[in-house]
Amino acid sequence: MWNEPRHHGSPVERMEPAPATDPESRKELELRDRVQRHKICWHAWPEHHVCGSERRQVGFRLRLLGSYEQPNTRPITSSAEFWKVYTSLHELARWILPQEGEDSDLQISVFDASLTPRGDRQDIMITIKIVHRQGFDRPLDAGELQCLAAMEEKLLRLGAPRERWQ
Repeated sequence: MWNEPRHHGSPVERMEPAPATDPESRKELELRDRVQRHKICWHAWPEHHVCGSERRQVGFRLRLLGSYEQPNTRPITSSAEFWKVYTSLHELARWILPQEGEDSDLQISVFDASLTPRGDRQDIMITIKIVHRQGFDRPLDAGELQCLAAMEEKLLRLGAPRERWQ
């Protein structure tokens, strides 16, 4: 019951029902729609650092790819449609970043949108770099693994497939 008194003579605690769509839920629905509209997919690969003859994994790069709504249209970086896709990718990247005390340094490429072919599509791509906060050359640890896993989970929750759109 909404107005049920608390035990042991405490004052009545009134609990309001949660709104049907809070701002976070609305944002998630909006991003899910953009994932579908722009056929956004992703993949991750290791980030390495070379020091002398030693090559070690220091983190990851997570690439987000999206395309125009019309698959055979070639992106033109100055077009409004390009900016719609780029903005969608950038907002998605910001949304998937973990928010709590991370030991990782997370960098979203800023206006470094590259174009890459994907079948009959020409994708717009942005990258998130995940390395240790205490130094870009520190070896990979559990923090970077957890960070990547959290971002991948959010992408899958939004319906963004790994590797390519089916």
